[in-house]
Amino acid sequence: MPVLLIIAGILIIFASCELFVNSVEWLGRKLHLSENAVGTVLAAIGTALPESLVTLIALVFGGSAAHEDIGIGAIIGGPLMLGTVAYCSVGVSALLSRKKRSLGARLELDQLVIARDVLWFLMIFGVAIAASLIPSHPIKILVALGLLAAYFAYAFLQLGQEVGEQRALEPLHFHRRVSVPDTWRVVFQVVIGTAGMIWGANLFVENLSDVATGAGLAAIVLSMLLSPVATELPEIMNAVLWVRQGKEDLAVGNVSGSMLVQSAVPCALGLSFSAWELSIEPLLGVAVIFISTLFVFVTLRAKRLNAGTLLLSGVPYLALLAVLLTRN
Repeated sequence: MPVLLIIAGILIIFASCELFVNSVEWLGRKLHLSENAVGTVLAAIGTALPESLVTLIALVFGGSAAHEDIGIGAIIGGPLMLGTVAYCSVGVSALLSRKKRSLGARLELDQLVIARDVLWFLMIFGVAIAASLIPSHPIKILVALGLLAAYFAYAFLQLGQEVGEQRALEPLHFHRRVSVPDTWRVVFQVVIGTAGMIWGANLFVENLSDVATGAGLAAIVLSMLLSPVATELPEIMNAVLWVRQGKEDLAVGNVSGSMLVQSAVPCALGLSFSAWELSIEPLLGVAVIFISTLFVFVTLRAKRLNAGTLLLSGVPYLALLAVLLTRN
């Protein structure tokens, strides 16, 4: 039964992602936002909700050491999955669909703009990790507020970008017979898509957790490696859908933007509602996050990011997986 529910969760997430991707672009058009802002802010916030909710429930409503381990593991696991598997999935999708794409395996995106987003993540996440060394909890709360302020500053800059040239959008699924859908239908589809992603992710996590617990995995390892498989699945599926449509700029922007959300909101929750002291397993995850993300940043700055180089971002995750499974 848990296996069937895991499959059901994946199908719900996939269907919800299709609704979300289709409608969030229309929402950005209705709000007169640039396509970059749609990927890095609107889509990122929506797809980051499942992970943020897992962290909130574990830390605020858990009340035990095991729940704190789950919360901290989820906080590290989100950027870990995004900075490795999600980036890698963009490369895999581009390679698999290269015959249908006019650019083949090349990626059409403003690499310096994406590099700036990645740099924002590295700075905010770096501060959050460094704060684990601070013994004073009140100071950690001040750092948490600083993280949120930094993210809102980033989002404000993104939302204030000029709209520029816009591509044609596919018809809204909830209003397919018209060229420009009603605003209320767009908002309704966004809400349904977001709710479906959250429901599917929770269904997946609950049943995957039962299976993993039966296999004897530690709670913090479970939350780092398995929970993000579901909670970050929306970003991965969105990336696949956008790459297939030739919108790899939105795909990479959504991954980078979601990492920024993860570096601010869940980390702020960790600083505020836990001791925020990282054991060896989370620190190994942090090391992998920085290795993979720095590689992507340097490649972007050199304007050499393509489908092939993105495949390499998944290698550190495989190494971490082998180490953690061996230790446990």
